[in-house]
Amino acid sequence: MEERVSPPPKAKYEPPLFPSPSVYATDEPPLAPLPRRYVKDEPQLDEGNESQFLPTHDSQAGTYVVQVPRVQIYRVPPPENAILAERYRKPTQERRLCSSCFTKCFLLTLMIALVLIICGAIFYLVLRPQNPTFSIERVIVKNTHSKRQNRLEFYITLKADNPNAQMSIDYQIGGSTSLFYKKKEIAAGETASLHQDSKELKDFDLVLTGPSTKLPSEIEKSVSGLGKNRNIPLSLTVSIPMKLELGFIKLWSTKIAIECNMQVNRLSKGTRILDQKCDAKV
Repeated sequence: MEERVSPPPKAKYEPPLFPSPSVYATDEPPLAPLPRRYVKDEPQLDEGNESQFLPTHDSQAGTYVVQVPRVQIYRVPPPENAILAERYRKPTQERRLCSSCFTKCFLLTLMIALVLIICGAIFYLVLRPQNPTFSIERVIVKNTHSKRQNRLEFYITLKADNPNAQMSIDYQIGGSTSLFYKKKEIAAGETASLHQDSKELKDFDLVLTGPSTKLPSEIEKSVSGLGKNRNIPLSLTVSIPMKLELGFIKLWSTKIAIECNMQVNRLSKGTRILDQKCDAKV
């Protein structure tokens, strides 16, 4: 008879005490340790001493104790800290943005002002604008009678001279004029529109009406012709809005103030101007 031989029993698998380094090998780079305040307390290991990683034999218990460095645990700041940090960071960013915007606006304003100053200087040097001059050409006084009241009307003609060689002047409607005798107003009126080309002399007619109230006695006697011929001082003020034009280009609008001091022989028929002086300011 043939004897059956049973196969030998399989050996029981026992894990090695010291696993090979390939078991723990990974492709990821090792993590760099954080400062001590972020690392939990753990036993200090001496990297140069390899004996601390060797198994220790306990004769009484019959077991081996292996010390393996545990994984380092990092502390994560709570979300409240992140909110506080973001809150402290925002005012600094807003302050920097405001400062940057203010600097840009200031530089832009400065550049615009410099450009305007340079353009104005070039314009003044090239065109050399001058104020027009005025003089009183004649004065005519009329006494208007009506059933209820008696008023004086003064017709005064100004001679306007535009000394500018390239700019014309456009006098606009809506100005005012007044006539005074010893600082008391005796007549008032409005100005009409007038266009004056460069280097042109033109008459500017003014119509002033006296008040319905009683005038000074010297004025009434001179108008009626009953008083003696004597010099009568009068003061004329005119305020006219005007525009300066260069061809078809309107440069700017302004107001011109005219003040004329004069003396006339009488205010009746045949009024003559004995002395006068006129000033014009823009």
